[in-house]
Amino acid sequence: MIVYFWPMRPILLALMVCGLTACIEDDPTAQRLMQPPEEDVQAVESFGVTYLISDSARVSVKVKAGHVIEAVEGDEENGPIEEIQYLDEGVEVYFLDSYGRPNSTILCDSGIFRRNSGLIRLVGNVKLSNSRNERMETEELFWNRTTDSMYTDKRVRIQTPDKVIIGREGL
Repeated sequence: MIVYFWPMRPILLALMVCGLTACIEDDPTAQRLMQPPEEDVQAVESFGVTYLISDSARVSVKVKAGHVIEAVEGDEENGPIEEIQYLDEGVEVYFLDSYGRPNSTILCDSGIFRRNSGLIRLVGNVKLSNSRNERMETEELFWNRTTDSMYTDKRVRIQTPDKVIIGREGL
């Protein structure tokens, strides 16, 4: 006996879609990092942006983002004004050597750069790699440009050519 499912195909497809979407939970950390600025905040929106960050007249970092909102938040009466860049739709950070070649790379989904404090928060599928074939993966990474340090309190997976290290509480 041969059973044909062709006439039932639309019904099966609808049931599969309903079943799959019913299993998805709302995770606040999975929501998009990009929050549109409030109406009274000055903002500029750009697509396909590349930033070059220099140190001592030498480009040391190159940052690419698919979508950027640059905002100025706060007012002088209620506190300091802060320049913030919301990066989304894929973020690529390249650390360059003295010849301008990338020697380390960070790829992630989105990020926030607080220009006044020099703090950059990278979120979602954060993957670091370097020229020594070492890799690190986490869900969130903070990069403090002022102290030149990186840290996270999320789970971390570090892979070197000869071993794998898994940290449950960040680094």
